[in-house]
Amino acid sequence: MNTVSETIGQTVPIKEEIEALRANVTTISRNLLDLAEIEAVKIARIRIKDTVNGYRGVTHDKLGKAIKSLDALWNSYLLLARLQEQVTDLNRRSNVFHDNEEDIRKLLYGRSVELRAEHIPVTSRGLLSTANKLTQATPQEVLTAMEQQFLEARDVFTALSQSISQSAPRLDTLRQQAADLQSLSGQLGAACHLPSNLEAMLQNIDRDPLSCAADLDAAEHFMGEQRLLLKNLEKQQTQNRAGLDEATSRLTQLQDCVQEAATAIEEARLRLLAPDDLVMPVAEQEMTTLRTWLAAIAQSATEGRHDAVKVGLQRWHSACLAQLNAARQACVTNRLGLNEYEEMTGRFNALRAMAKSLAARGVVLDEALSTMAQAIRQTITLQPVDLAALRQAVAAYETALYKIKASTAP
Repeated sequence: MNTVSETIGQTVPIKEEIEALRANVTTISRNLLDLAEIEAVKIARIRIKDTVNGYRGVTHDKLGKAIKSLDALWNSYLLLARLQEQVTDLNRRSNVFHDNEEDIRKLLYGRSVELRAEHIPVTSRGLLSTANKLTQATPQEVLTAMEQQFLEARDVFTALSQSISQSAPRLDTLRQQAADLQSLSGQLGAACHLPSNLEAMLQNIDRDPLSCAADLDAAEHFMGEQRLLLKNLEKQQTQNRAGLDEATSRLTQLQDCVQEAATAIEEARLRLLAPDDLVMPVAEQEMTTLRTWLAAIAQSATEGRHDAVKVGLQRWHSACLAQLNAARQACVTNRLGLNEYEEMTGRFNALRAMAKSLAARGVVLDEALSTMAQAIRQTITLQPVDLAALRQAVAAYETALYKIKASTAP
């Protein structure tokens, strides 16, 4: 009966399966050699046996396990390399008269790898039992186990390498960071303290670097949290300063807009007869309230009450924006009549140009049309202007002129 792996393997060309195994064996060899050559592995193999200056504690336990894993990986590699030679040889000896594909697939997907021999004590054997019990596995099971062993050993040696090269500089850096953070925290009114066990970590680093590395990680995490806290405070200060600058600019915009709305009222009353719906701009009392409020917020920033500044600016901007929108709407409303007056003036000038064009073509314009034009010119010139009368006169002049133009069209 075929196993699941054998069934799956039968769907893949045998040459591809052999090549995949060869590629895996080559990659494993290269990676194991690279790992064995790193300085941390060499140091670990020496110091793990040193009873005087060797590693202790967590470092001793982890490195002992990692070295055993590395040795086991080499043993497993040799088993896979031998298997790869077997399947390669079988494939080379295959021909039209002798097909070894089934045997090759059994090697590739069956329990063809003998991992180790387990000695069975005589007290536990039966009469027909052997002294050694073999443990067998499929190549894929071996690869999966090797991958896990490699990752675990690699991580331990990497941690040792980093600890050897970085621990002392990291401790020095932590000291400097602690001093800098304490100085900055004093300026911002926040508390920050150097970990009490920092010196002890320095003394233990040579004998148990992996354990100290964990302590260093914790200390760096602590420093990182403190730094983030202070950076957030610094960022908030920067945002508050920007908010105050923006508020000052917006207050200036509001003042300008209020002045523009007031100017539009004066101009409308001067140029238009009985202008409608004029809106008074923001009252001076409201402007004074905004100025006083903004000054209080700026004082809170000076005193370091940054949360109060943030909340105050949000509320101030909301109130100022409402007044600014009202002032802008007042500007638009107050200029409606003035804008219409300018529009009527431009419209009348365009109609006069049309009348001149018609006259130049020999079209006779009656006296009534000229009288209408003269009356409109006087209405536009005399101030204050009766906007309703001007609107009606321009519309009548336009209607009469277009009738003449239509009657003379070819």
